[in-house]
Amino acid sequence: MRRKEQFIAHLEQFQLAVLIIAYIIFYLAIISWFIIPGFIYPLFTGGAAIIVTLVFTIIYLLCGAVLYVLFRIPYQLQYCFDDIKNRIANGSLATLDELERELSAFIIQFFNFVFFDIEECAIRIKNRKIYLSSGVLQGLVNYDKMSTMAAETQKSIKLGKIKSGTKKYHALLLPIWFGEEWYGYILVFSKTRFIPFTREILEDFENNFIDDQLMHVHRMERTK
Repeated sequence: MRRKEQFIAHLEQFQLAVLIIAYIIFYLAIISWFIIPGFIYPLFTGGAAIIVTLVFTIIYLLCGAVLYVLFRIPYQLQYCFDDIKNRIANGSLATLDELERELSAFIIQFFNFVFFDIEECAIRIKNRKIYLSSGVLQGLVNYDKMSTMAAETQKSIKLGKIKSGTKKYHALLLPIWFGEEWYGYILVFSKTRFIPFTREILEDFENNFIDDQLMHVHRMERTK
């Protein structure tokens, strides 16, 4: 492992340890209101205190699990995406067709969380034929219209609910820009809503991982 990667790994571990310790201390501070009779919250004593404590603990643990996953996503993205970056660097991934296929598979496989689950993905690079992760997306939306919308902004666009047979998806449009030049878009479909934080993660993913790699492959393909 290179020194930079070691430093990032140690920094992640340190930040995670601080987060866990702070979370535990906050939990103990809050729970003391319920388990110490007459302390700050005298209404919760005896059986009521036990019930309230259990309910609070369950909710607190669930929220902690979600925060833990969200905290680790940016770091895990960097590690997991290295394989695609390395293959582009050594020339084994050198065409836009391959890149579209690999990006689509990566997005669906990586963003596979209970609260953040991307099931389908469409990718369009400029005026090329659109790549669909499965036939379910065929004719699901007006992909030419998506190109027009994506070329007008660098921010993600929520498209609301889209129905495909018995399935209902929440759709999010991610424009792909390199500097001031528009290069296409990624359209992701999920059964869960895109909250501001998950939208920001996807926008950062496009901005920090996808656009420059797309440029590398595009240049390699043109020089063949």
